[in-house]
Amino acid sequence: MARICRDFFARRAPERTWILENSWCGRCELPDLGVEEPVEYEERGRVYLEGLCPICHGRVALEIVDQRQGTRTG
Repeated sequence: MARICRDFFARRAPERTWILENSWCGRCELPDLGVEEPVEYEERGRVYLEGLCPICHGRVALEIVDQRQGTRTG
């Protein structure tokens, strides 16, 4: 199934900030480092954000889940 591009920057600023600040870098093994060059997309009904770790510049990928409702955004 193909990726559907989404506009991460269309989200409200507080939501963007929260998503970027609540990330995890698998290479650094550290939480909340942020994400540089974020790209949002939808695939198989789930919403993801990919970008680069600001420390090691490794790939960071996370699923965006609406925790208020316990459901995935989309």
